[in-house]
Amino acid sequence: MKKSEFNKKDYDIKYNKEHYKQLKLNLKPDDFDLITDFCERNNIVKSKFILAACKYFINNDKNPLDE
Repeated sequence: MKKSEFNKKDYDIKYNKEHYKQLKLNLKPDDFDLITDFCERNNIVKSKFILAACKYFINNDKNPLDE
């Protein structure tokens, strides 16, 4: 492959590195299964669910540990 040819894999890696950050979690198996089952039943991806849950608590000035 010539250097001037477009390489989608390299482009995607560069794009994702510039536009996204990672958040990693260590969960107990029961908690992982709870989230996975909920997301599968509601046809949503885990990352969008976790983001929506975080935004809910932040936007409503709630502390999830007080719930």
